Amino acid sequence: MEQLKHTWILGMLAILAMAGACTKTQKHAYHVQGDTVHVNNEYCAVSGTKLKKEDMGRWTSTVIYQGKKLVFNQCCEMCIGQFPSLWENHTDEILQKHGLIH
Repeated sequence: MEQLKHTWILGMLAILAMAGACTKTQKHAYHVQGDTVHVNNEYCAVSGTKLKKEDMGRWTSTVIYQGKKLVFNQCCEMCIGQFPSLWENHTDEILQKHGLIH
């Protein structure tokens, strides 16, 4: 019984470690230019796909938030189409994920 308990604990620790390793860390390097904030997100704001350096700024979505124009990088046209709905339903989470609010 003790061996089973020990195995279960080790298994849970392994799952938690893997979950932490899979978490994408966002680098917050936004750039403010007048009333426009270029978020410069390195992961697609919709799918979470890592963006290639050469694709940064290729596909973007723009929203107005508190009088500022926020420009988010996307990975493709499909994500550009999905972003407005995501923004409408999860504004605070998106802003927090990209370091725009705490």
